[in-house]
Amino acid sequence: MTLAQKLCVAVFLLPQLTVWLCLAWLYYLNPVDACMPYVSLCLGYWRIGVPDPLSFLFRAGLFSAVVVWLFWWYSLKAWLLLSIKQPTAWTIRHILLLGAVACSALLVSVALLRPEQTHILWGWQSAAVALFFIGMVGAHSRVIYWLYRKRRQWPGELNLTAKLRMLSLQWLLLAWWLVAVMLHSPWQQPLEWWLMLAVSSFPMMFWRDWRHFRLILTH
Repeated sequence: MTLAQKLCVAVFLLPQLTVWLCLAWLYYLNPVDACMPYVSLCLGYWRIGVPDPLSFLFRAGLFSAVVVWLFWWYSLKAWLLLSIKQPTAWTIRHILLLGAVACSALLVSVALLRPEQTHILWGWQSAAVALFFIGMVGAHSRVIYWLYRKRRQWPGELNLTAKLRMLSLQWLLLAWWLVAVMLHSPWQQPLEWWLMLAVSSFPMMFWRDWRHFRLILTH
């Protein structure tokens, strides 16, 4: 497995393992609170990062995920620039900027969870979460659109069908989540779990494409 492929796996696993470990820890401390947040209205994704000592694990895991995610975006930029003889560098830099903004919004949204629950600025935290989801799905859309336009010049197989299906799922979940947020519906809680899963799964769509891609220091 190449370093680039390991980054794909790490971006997917870090957020999932973090929240699953937090859930397991929460259920160990309070078995009566056990539930399945993906299909019930019991617990929001970000609420699990509020109480101590779960908050320390939650922040450590997602802060690490942000760092790995940024490395993944830089790896994607290097791969795109290397795969096309005359790439439109400004478009690729625009994609990288969107990804970096989304990662920064995730960082802010997690950092805002630190005070006591009654003093958390939930309005600002929700805005940062929305910016993260919209920015990440927008960056993914730019990547797929760019690859679709360059598909005839591409030196290898891209498997755009799977990537387009994943992107469509992200937009569908994002639309449902935004509607639920605007309507103050409790269904935003399970939707944010699924949306986070879909967003962090996107890098895995490049795992096969990067089997011969080698990151070097100059990248």
